[in-house]
Amino acid sequence: MPRKDGVRLSFEQQAFQAYLEYMRLMNTTRLKGFLESLEKVVLCRLLARFNGNQRRTARHLGMKYTTFNGRVKKYGICFRKRPVGPPARPPIF
Repeated sequence: MPRKDGVRLSFEQQAFQAYLEYMRLMNTTRLKGFLESLEKVVLCRLLARFNGNQRRTARHLGMKYTTFNGRVKKYGICFRKRPVGPPARPPIF
């Protein structure tokens, strides 16, 4: 997230800016809520990256599948797998 003056912020600065924006939008200072919403976004994006494969996503994050699956259930994340390749052609008769 570059600033207006062109200086690139470090990851820590970006995270802090995101937390400040969260505080402003949600009108709360709850760090736990911010971290949970951030974790949910990360899990959803990685699930999309790995085509809904929870085992590969958990392995990528370095966590056990059971822990990952528990977090998916905790946040109520529902994910349907997308087709990997082009759609199948209908049979020609």
